[in-house]
Amino acid sequence: VLSGLEQLENLPDFASEHVVDALLALTMGLSAVSPENRRNGTEIMKKIIGLEFNGVSGPVSFTPEGDRKDAVYSIFNFYEDDWQNVGTVADEVGSAVIDLDAVCFI
Repeated sequence: VLSGLEQLENLPDFASEHVVDALLALTMGLSAVSPENRRNGTEIMKKIIGLEFNGVSGPVSFTPEGDRKDAVYSIFNFYEDDWQNVGTVADEVGSAVIDLDAVCFI
């Protein structure tokens, strides 16, 4: 069994694209708020929700609730020391495409 640090080292490369976009959104949101309001999460979220930019992972924008708009999520299974892509899911109902034969249920 791998430790948490060992599992972190084995993350798929694509994960970094989303981390970069999340950091960009946070940085832009913080930059749009006056320094005295940078501890006000509500004000920061208002700025983040209004963002639209071309990120490393593709176009980035947010819903009024703060979720990424038009997101498609990859579903990975960690099995035998490796990440295996077993499907995708988007925010539309019924959008999941999963290879159940590739999923390892433990």
